[in-house]
Amino acid sequence: MPFQTVAGAWEHPNQHWLHLGFSEASQLIQNQVIISADHVQFDCNSTTTVKLNTWYHVVTQVSRKKQEIFVNGDLQREVDMTLKAMGTITWTPGEIASNAEWSKQEIQRPETLCIGAKCLRPIAHNFWLGQVADLCIWTRWLEPIEIKATYQSKTKSDNLNMGQFIVDRMKKLH
Repeated sequence: MPFQTVAGAWEHPNQHWLHLGFSEASQLIQNQVIISADHVQFDCNSTTTVKLNTWYHVVTQVSRKKQEIFVNGDLQREVDMTLKAMGTITWTPGEIASNAEWSKQEIQRPETLCIGAKCLRPIAHNFWLGQVADLCIWTRWLEPIEIKATYQSKTKSDNLNMGQFIVDRMKKLH
């Protein structure tokens, strides 16, 4: 299996997708996102080589302009998605290509998110062959200090007093 998916969505027939998983070829944690009907894919690979029987704390953030991947509290890669040339066209878009200027094209959002596989309704595939704990979806961009706090806490994210951790850390900086 070339790719194992922790969380993924794949909207057919427009081929919009967002996948977080593990590439068996590169041995890296990877986030993939398609922007626009032009089918431009941006990959955000970690720099950590995955080892068997090891837990990893992974945070990926995606906006229209960029995506980031953190492993064990540290930013490992940031991908600029403002330039079409920085991505990979996955196939010739054909009839559904957009004529809109790249900067005005919006990120495509599939309707369904699957945990442990890519969803291509009605069939799931590229299954995750491991364990997942504390999967969280945030509706805002997290600050690096918040991501580090979540990793260092060694507790479930719903039990965190994130604000207190940040205040304590800021006091130590001054």
